[in-house]
Amino acid sequence: MLPTNPFGPHNPFPGVMKVSTPEEEIEVEVVDKVLNWRFEELARAGFNARQALQLAGDRSVDLHTAVELIKKCGDEYLAFQILS
Repeated sequence: MLPTNPFGPHNPFPGVMKVSTPEEEIEVEVVDKVLNWRFEELARAGFNARQALQLAGDRSVDLHTAVELIKKCGDEYLAFQILS
């Protein structure tokens, strides 16, 4: 069973400001969807909720590399340490 998605309808990452135009609102919605998707994929691969949350929000972490790394090493803690 996958952990509950911690993002909910809003992006919890610092630096995201309240938007005022429809175009900006759409952009924030897209970012939220991408973060949600990254979190779900990382959790599905085997990272725990805390690890998946941190990795999902880190733009320097390539999702496909993270998933392959945890599959190959089989140790979520080691994979997380390598990626973070």
